[in-house]
Amino acid sequence: RVFDSNGCISEETVQIDLDIGIPDYLLSVSMIDCNNPEGAVLLEIDGGIQFEFSGPDGFTSQDSEFFTQLTGEFQLEVISPGTGCSSTEAFSLIVDTISPNFSIQTISPLGCDGSPGELGVDFSDELDNPAFLWNGPPGGILGPDDSPGIIIEEGGIYSVVVQNLDNGCEANAEILIEADGQIGPVSIDLIQPDC
Repeated sequence: RVFDSNGCISEETVQIDLDIGIPDYLLSVSMIDCNNPEGAVLLEIDGGIQFEFSGPDGFTSQDSEFFTQLTGEFQLEVISPGTGCSSTEAFSLIVDTISPNFSIQTISPLGCDGSPGELGVDFSDELDNPAFLWNGPPGGILGPDDSPGIIIEEGGIYSVVVQNLDNGCEANAEILIEADGQIGPVSIDLIQPDC
């Protein structure tokens, strides 16, 4: 509002916009598993923009990419260079080193007349993305050895390694099949990650 020498008043409205925009960025987080002994964090953001990571045990970093064995809750703070306004994003780093839990199941035994038998993997817990590799006595496996089940033609020790392709963790089991079709003891060995 402005007054002139005659006491007249002039008014004009001015709009002032508040700029609280936060710069765009992309945050990628890779968990710790049997393939990756350290978690990986990657921040894609324009140069010259201030940011800082914080996390467990007083962890801080101003690197756009870092690797860590720490797990738990982390935070990313991004500061707008024009206004000083900040935005905070929380994320977690977790560990997934659970090996497949399964046993070998005899679907059909070797026949006394020499007919083939069948073995298969029986999961205790559902597994979305498994891979299989069977072994047995020479000539014992008929057909592919990388499927959930196999056809067998000989007695002997059969084993299978099952890998969870989502986290790289694996376990193996074996079973003794007697030549007359009887079943021996089953053993399971969980392969623990080295991390």
